[in-house]
Amino acid sequence: MTRKHTPKITLLHSRTRALAALSQATRDWQQNSDVFTRLCRRLATTMSLETQLAIFAEELGGLVHFDRLCYQHHFGHHEFIYATGTGGPHTCKYRLTLEGVHYGDLSIQRRVRFADEELAAIEQLIGVLIFPVRNACRYGDIGVTASTGVVSHASPAGPLR
Repeated sequence: MTRKHTPKITLLHSRTRALAALSQATRDWQQNSDVFTRLCRRLATTMSLETQLAIFAEELGGLVHFDRLCYQHHFGHHEFIYATGTGGPHTCKYRLTLEGVHYGDLSIQRRVRFADEELAAIEQLIGVLIFPVRNACRYGDIGVTASTGVVSHASPAGPLR
């Protein structure tokens, strides 16, 4: 074998190792049971905002007891509300904003005051929730726009947002 063929063999071995590492990372991702990975994996299965919020409520409920979770957002002239449970006197509210764009309001209520550790856990899980919610809201905005016929007024050269 001559020297000029060596780089191709090295490149082939490098790609084989990279593919094996990717395969292992995929197995690790699928088998990992920590709440962040599990929540991320579950949220990635749907573009339905309602389903995403149900998944979030289920995962959050495993860490922090709450009596009510409520999410509200406006799509054009339509209001979307997701609520589960009945309220309590103690509430934590979050305005879901990403890159300056508002994606709804989330409130969580219960009868007992939230501990600082619980609030931190809620905020960490919201950090996982925000990107799928953004995508679902954008998907919902496109659906509302399409159903009202506004798409026909869009510039042919401009992207839909």
